[in-house]
This record gives sequence, structure tokens and C-alpha cells, in this order.
Amino acid sequence: MKTIFYLYLIVFFAGCKLIAKTTFHTGRTFVFKTKQGYEQHLANKKDLSSFEQLYVDSLFYVKVLSSISAPDASLVYQGCYLNDSVVIKTSNAFNQKKYCPGLIFTEINNLIVHHNLYDSSQQANLNLSRFVFRGLKDGRIFSIGHSSPNLKIVLTYSYAFGNYYDQLFAEIKALQQKNKQHLEVVLISIDPVYQLK
Repeated sequence: MKTIFYLYLIVFFAGCKLIAKTTFHTGRTFVFKTKQGYEQHLANKKDLSSFEQLYVDSLFYVKVLSSISAPDASLVYQGCYLNDSVVIKTSNAFNQKKYCPGLIFTEINNLIVHHNLYDSSQQANLNLSRFVFRGLKDGRIFSIGHSSPNLKIVLTYSYAFGNYYDQLFAEIKALQQKNKQHLEVVLISIDPVYQLK
């Protein structure tokens, strides 16, 4: 009986993985040769165009990846930051399923709607002041401390995500456009962009 149950679980999870790969094109291998080609790829994803697009400096690439892959981290949503080290505390519901696009959007939307009720915390997996990020278009070093005092939604992007998070990105873009005066979105590529010419 146990053997049948385990076989069922293996088939179920293998099937889910296959469905995700074929439907959302997840798990793609990073194939870009030039930074211009990568920029063009992101430009084709229209919902990412209004976000501040960054990539990880080569010296910090492994550290950022290990920070994002920590057991208590979220793969795509890194938090809402007030500055480089103060992140808004997330809800218990979100902390249970940090990979779910619907819960990520609900979490962000609730923070925006109730912006006077921020509960801030110094506990950020991706403490932006510890790492160096560069602008995708010009390679300049990004400093969140020198940017505007707006609330910043920090997201990560990888080519391997496929289009699994595209709807989430579209919803966040719409939210950003509604709240332009006090909300910015920072998108950090976790692809090895620093290797590109």
C-alpha cells in the first residue's frame, strides 16, 4: 500500500513539473550572449518596462543567490523596503506560501492599501545595503539610499521563471501606476548578466 502511495506521489509531482515546464516554460537555460539581447528580452516583456531594472554585480552574485535561496526567502518577492535595510514585515499567511503569485500580490496590495499601518523589521533576506547592484541599461551602481524616499517593492527575475509570474508582474505594474507618487518597483535580475558583453 505504501509503495503505491509513493509511486502516486512521484507521478503526481513529476507531472506537475512537466505541466509547469510546458505551460509556463519554466526551467529554461540562460542562453544570452550579449547584454543587449537580454535587455531586448526584458523589453519584450512589456509589464517589466516601468520597473527599475538591475542586475547583480559579479562580486556579489553567489551571495545574492544564496540569500534568495535561503529556506525562509521568497523566490520572486523580496519585500517592500522603506530604505536599504528596513523592510515591511510580511503577514503569516504570506509566509506560508511565498511562491504563490496570488498571495504575493495580495500581500503587496494590502501593504499599499494600509500604508499607514506599516510594521517594519530589520530582518530582510535581501538586505540591499549588503550587495552591489547595477543598472541594466547603463551599468551604474544602484544605491537605494540615494533614490527617492518612496516605498519600494523589490522583485527578482530570472529567465528560468518562464512566464509563470507574468500575470503577477502585470498586476504589480498596474498597482504601481495607480500609486506613482509613493511607490516604486525595483526588479533585480538573478541571471548571470554580469557575464554578458
